[in-house]
Amino acid sequence: MLIRILAILTLSSSFALVAPSLGQAEDAKAQAAEAAAEAAAEASSAPPCTSPSQDGCATCCRPLEGGMCTQLSWTGGGSSKTVPWYNAQKALGKACPPDCRKCAECLDRDRETLEKLKRPEGCVCEETDPGVDPCHAPMSCQCFCSRYMRLAAKCVDGGVGKEGNVDPQAVVEEDEGGW
Repeated sequence: MLIRILAILTLSSSFALVAPSLGQAEDAKAQAAEAAAEAAAEASSAPPCTSPSQDGCATCCRPLEGGMCTQLSWTGGGSSKTVPWYNAQKALGKACPPDCRKCAECLDRDRETLEKLKRPEGCVCEETDPGVDPCHAPMSCQCFCSRYMRLAAKCVDGGVGKEGNVDPQAVVEEDEGGW
């Protein structure tokens, strides 16, 4: 009889030791889920990223049609003197993670490129056929118009014209030298 009582006490104390660790695991899962939800809420409420040098924008995500996602990041080294820009893209093959901050439509690099574009002399975009590969000749009117229209469509408030009007003829020609 004494052996049975000891066996029962031993089993009950074993269960008592297991039960708290199961509860702790559930607590840890709940805390992890709560942290993930907070990160997702923070990412969705934060302004979109325009550069990897912004706080919390080392990587950002762009939702694509069909529910997929592209993640942008900077791969430059720590000693690089280049201003960081999103120079790497990764197709995630799934929806954007909820904790990945959204990329702005117009990135800083896009805006800078748009501001530096120089219209070739005599170039009238309305009279230009872009062809299959407009930038085969990078200094051509076709390439200028193609790049300008693409960037202006993303960065309509970036000095493109009043009320966001896209006017490629409004780009002021500057010194020779291209863009």
